[in-house]
Amino acid sequence: MPPSEKVSAADIVKAAVVVIEKEGIEALTARRVASELEVSTAPVYRNFESMDALAAAAMKSAREQLLGYTAGRYTERPFLNMGTGIALFAKEHPRLYQALFLETDRFEEVVSGFLEALTENMKLDARFANLERKRREQLLNIMWTYTHGLASLIAVGLAREASKEAIIRSLDAVGTAVIKDLVLRPGA
Repeated sequence: MPPSEKVSAADIVKAAVVVIEKEGIEALTARRVASELEVSTAPVYRNFESMDALAAAAMKSAREQLLGYTAGRYTERPFLNMGTGIALFAKEHPRLYQALFLETDRFEEVVSGFLEALTENMKLDARFANLERKRREQLLNIMWTYTHGLASLIAVGLAREASKEAIIRSLDAVGTAVIKDLVLRPGA
């Protein structure tokens, strides 16, 4: 009997993320993940009840990576940093971004968790620390729509300019107008 392959669930998830990043979500198979790990498919099946379960775990891992980007310090404004991080993630990890947000609604729960985390993280920006949750959600919804559009264009290679500086300029221009209208206007 051959020795048992010592591969953890975390190793398998990391390999799944690599497969998605290299080839897209449609390439995620037990055989491809096992090949990435240089093992048989047995550990994949032993650790995950289905490929859907593995895909969900991989997308949760990608979400955590994306949240790390949103926590980056690209400017002095935390809210602008969140949007910048989303667009930079789309630029540097286009297939992961596409798998999370563009190709399927299979990961709706993962995306909802991401948006919930952003809503809470908005409190890190002094301008929104005391803003009621409903207003933060409203602001995030508007800016998410714009940021997601920009990030999607970047992820599929259609953005004319995708440098960090151009991303910041674009998000800052739109964000300033939205914040002024929605948050800072008296009686809004």
